[in-house]
Amino acid sequence: MPFRIRKGKAGAAPERHDSGTGDEDSVAQDIRCRRRGFRCRRTGRAGSATGRAEAGMTRVVLISGSLRRGSVNSAALRAVRRIVESAPGAPEAVSLPIGRLPFYDGDVERAGASPAVRAARVLVADADALVVSTPSYNGAVPGVLKNALDWLSRPDGASPLTGRVVAVLSASPSGRGAIDAQPALMDLLDACEAVVVEHPPVAIRRADRRLDEAGEMSDPEVLAALRGLVDATFEAVAILADQRCSASARRGRPAPAQLRRAVSGAETRTSEVAL
Repeated sequence: MPFRIRKGKAGAAPERHDSGTGDEDSVAQDIRCRRRGFRCRRTGRAGSATGRAEAGMTRVVLISGSLRRGSVNSAALRAVRRIVESAPGAPEAVSLPIGRLPFYDGDVERAGASPAVRAARVLVADADALVVSTPSYNGAVPGVLKNALDWLSRPDGASPLTGRVVAVLSASPSGRGAIDAQPALMDLLDACEAVVVEHPPVAIRRADRRLDEAGEMSDPEVLAALRGLVDATFEAVAILADQRCSASARRGRPAPAQLRRAVSGAETRTSEVAL
């Protein structure tokens, strides 16, 4: 089945472009029917993935696609940070402020990337996984997020995103939770040769109503969904680590595409996490 998105009318304020007048079930169904090139499979191991964090998970980088001070996407990622850092072994969760990156310019890159770009690349290269939360601006990812991925996709052949585990979520004050931006974001990550975590879409609807008085994401339903996404992320990291250890034992190093195929093929749940 071809993938389609039903776009609403443009013109509302950012993070509200995905207006609640659309058909959420139809959008979710289109996303579910789309066949991705690989999956991070369920391994059947006992216990949650966060319970196995001490096996080697040390750092997660968090990227919010919204620069707004009161962003619900940033609030969702602060909740992810608390979940990650409460796991056994106390993995570190670090935010990458993409608003500090200049517009991508090949001339600037050839002359030597800015300190902010170099720092971003090092941060991602040292991470076990990334968690990206995006709003929907006219049915697409914000330009600032696309710009960050453009920088991180460089240099050609040595991108810190290549083979990196990345989990995706979205949040919006609207009734669709910015879910229409997720497929485009996953396409971008695929092009960057990242390993996108296969998980029921986490799209936080009416996100502004799920904040407590301090502006933190405290809704139990949301926290449960975010915990499930973190579990899947940790599990994907563990699977890739197993594959790389096996490859090392065979004295061969598979290409990123081979690694992505190695974590594919098992059946996963496809129901949307409707929040």
